[in-house]
Amino acid sequence: MSEQAGGNLVPALKPWRERLRDKGFSFEFTYKGEGMGNIAGGISKGMDYTHEVRASMLFDLGRLTDWHPLEGWYLHGIVMNREGRQVGWDHVGERNVLLTEVWSIHGPAAARLADLYLEKSFLNNRININVGRIAITHTYATSVLLCTFMTMCSAPMAIREPAGWSVYPKTSWGGTLRFRPTRDLTLRTGIYRIGPKVQDNTGWAWGSETATGIQTPIELTWEPLSGPRSSPAITSLAMGTIPPPTLI
Repeated sequence: MSEQAGGNLVPALKPWRERLRDKGFSFEFTYKGEGMGNIAGGISKGMDYTHEVRASMLFDLGRLTDWHPLEGWYLHGIVMNREGRQVGWDHVGERNVLLTEVWSIHGPAAARLADLYLEKSFLNNRININVGRIAITHTYATSVLLCTFMTMCSAPMAIREPAGWSVYPKTSWGGTLRFRPTRDLTLRTGIYRIGPKVQDNTGWAWGSETATGIQTPIELTWEPLSGPRSSPAITSLAMGTIPPPTLI
């Protein structure tokens, strides 16, 4: 995965990037291409290709404005381009479980806004809040135990399928409060506006989105460190509620 790769393709930009970071702005451009073929069974034999070009940006609002009330506040933003075809749809006949990571069920988008949210931590990172445009499945019901070949460690299909869950890169308005009372224990809860998944493929058409209710997820995570390398062993207990559409 690109998040695990080290170094960069243009080392000459490193001094320039470091100066921008010292001023309060960090960025990263990543490319991920995936090709997969079906050689037997399914609908037909064949191969598909899909890619993602992503620009990730981090704004340190305290440094950028030099205003004390904004110290510790960060603005996160991700804009991406996704193009290609999904081998599961075209050749295998599987339309629920995606066999590659960067192909989106919402279709291709030239410049999709994936994330745009504010974040701040308090009390030595024991309390964290974020608010803005966020994918619920990047915060709740996700675990390294869910990682599969060529896909992200996202929430199970039974959770991602209902309309109430915004699945990355689709986002919804909302926010989360995270409380970590001990090193191994984390409690998360939040509130998010929900709507049909098929609307707003670009992430920019906020005014045209239809709200059908709110989602109030609650999740308790126990993540003890074990073994000689202090590897995490994760256990989660989660609950989510979706009030009827008449609430909004």
